[in-house]
Amino acid sequence: MRLAGKQKLGYFPLPLAEAERIRRFLKFPISGCATLDPCIGDGGAFHAIAGDPQAIRYGTELDAYRVEQAREVTHQIIHGDALDVHCPVESLSLLYLNPPYDFECGQWQNRRLEQIFFEHCYRRLKPAGVLVLVVPGDRLSVCGRVLAFHFKEKRAYRLGTPEAVKYKQVVLFGARRTRRECNQLSDADLSKAQNLISEMSRRWEQLTVLPDSADVIYSVPESGPVELVHRGLPLDEIDAEVSSLSPGRPDSHGLPTTSQGSSVDSVAWRPCRTVRRCRSFGRRVWFRRGSAHRYLAIRQGHRLL
Repeated sequence: MRLAGKQKLGYFPLPLAEAERIRRFLKFPISGCATLDPCIGDGGAFHAIAGDPQAIRYGTELDAYRVEQAREVTHQIIHGDALDVHCPVESLSLLYLNPPYDFECGQWQNRRLEQIFFEHCYRRLKPAGVLVLVVPGDRLSVCGRVLAFHFKEKRAYRLGTPEAVKYKQVVLFGARRTRRECNQLSDADLSKAQNLISEMSRRWEQLTVLPDSADVIYSVPESGPVELVHRGLPLDEIDAEVSSLSPGRPDSHGLPTTSQGSSVDSVAWRPCRTVRRCRSFGRRVWFRRGSAHRYLAIRQGHRLL
């Protein structure tokens, strides 16, 4: 990932003009439907895509400032890592995913984050639920196995705005297969689908540019409200606590002290001990450019960008 991308936590927002074009490919139901953007940013693109009055919009975002922006256009937003947020499987009608573009930082596999986020999130889509996936064209193939097996009616387009071209962005639409449809796939059909996605990724520059008028319509199915559960660090509480911290020496656990020199004993900081222990096992730990995350990064020996 480029230095600018690391500074923004891999935040490569979809241009609003492209989001408006994507919206024309979607038909929302008359009744309600649950929609999710796990990497919502400021919420502008997601609102342009899923701004239908009947859509219930959920989101997740690491950056505190962007969380406040997105709060204005969502029904529920969680300040935290999308990989620490869970909701019932097969409960969502629409998943819009524009994940970070980078490699995982660990001791073993170091997979692409596009693959990690996609494999974590796609299970939440109900059968016939609509996927809108935005990734660099040459990285589409890392999601190929799951796309081939679990999604049908797939179409990919190249994005044509200058900012999208800069990051090689493409958009892929698809509808989730039912379990019966997955089980009925032959080996030949699966191999053909995987080869097609690999070919799209290899020749992404030759894909059709996303048109102003939709040439196919994806019907978003009905669904009710869902409950998102956050099982990660309480970032809001950590940011509140850090404002009272002293620049002096940390306590015996390596955690900060208050302005009076006493150790912090807060629910917000207790998980930090776990994070520090887990680091040696290659756990994915994200740091946003906020005060609390800067402290955690320094304590773990990370050089801040």
